[in-house]
Amino acid sequence: MTEALQKFAPILDPLQLNHPGVDVAVVTLLGSLCPVTLAHVQGFMEARRLLKGEDDSLRPTQLEQFQEVVGFIALNPDEYVVPKVHGKGQCCLDFAGRK
Repeated sequence: MTEALQKFAPILDPLQLNHPGVDVAVVTLLGSLCPVTLAHVQGFMEARRLLKGEDDSLRPTQLEQFQEVVGFIALNPDEYVVPKVHGKGQCCLDFAGRK
């Protein structure tokens, strides 16, 4: 099992045990998230609607339909975020503050 699967096993395993045969989509977001904004949350909500087929008018016709969707956020490290944000003349939250 990969490290990522092991890390998320406490969340994903109960889905599989309690809902056998159910297709679950996993949506991930990697970024600075300094801070998490409404747009980040709306992105997850839109992905959920599309993957579950709740809005057929916007859904690609060949996209598989899922019964449930889970989302995970991964944060870029400070070594990447601090120079990026400071280069724009802005202040940023450190990793602990973004977590």
